[in-house]
Amino acid sequence: MIDRRTFLKLSAGALVLTAAGALTGCGTTIDLDHPHQEVDRVMFLCDVLNETDFSGGAPTKIQYRPYFAIWNQSEEDVSIPWKDITGIFTENGAAPENMVFLHGTLKVGANKYQKFSRNTFGLETENNISSSHENTTLPTRQNGTYELRIKYKGKTVVFFYDGKTMTSRVE
Repeated sequence: MIDRRTFLKLSAGALVLTAAGALTGCGTTIDLDHPHQEVDRVMFLCDVLNETDFSGGAPTKIQYRPYFAIWNQSEEDVSIPWKDITGIFTENGAAPENMVFLHGTLKVGANKYQKFSRNTFGLETENNISSSHENTTLPTRQNGTYELRIKYKGKTVVFFYDGKTMTSRVE
């Protein structure tokens, strides 16, 4: 049996270790089962999940809000201006429609992982989609392909969704 003084010392030590682990991000889980690409120790992850938002359709603008995360394994902060995040929506062979990022600069601290929500990551077509694009069997937004492009350190990370599968590459 331990005395009260030893018990308090052990309890205080356990509390300090728990707090240190929480402050360093110990215990954080990162799901790498999503399409991902890495540029200079910064990993970009993107996928279409149940909560992915495909909003709009003829005669309005189309919005695309996929799962998106950045895992910064470098020693410097990551900052990606909104103008370096673009996209292309194409529906059934119609002319491609440019998409613009709806939010501000994406920032992730050194050695941090950041998942962005639908409220902080999304794109929208620059123009309304005309009814001539509309397929009568399915809404336009689900008949198309989506290409997300992120410029970072002289390279472009591309995520392409064809309506069934997400693929990725670095250009």
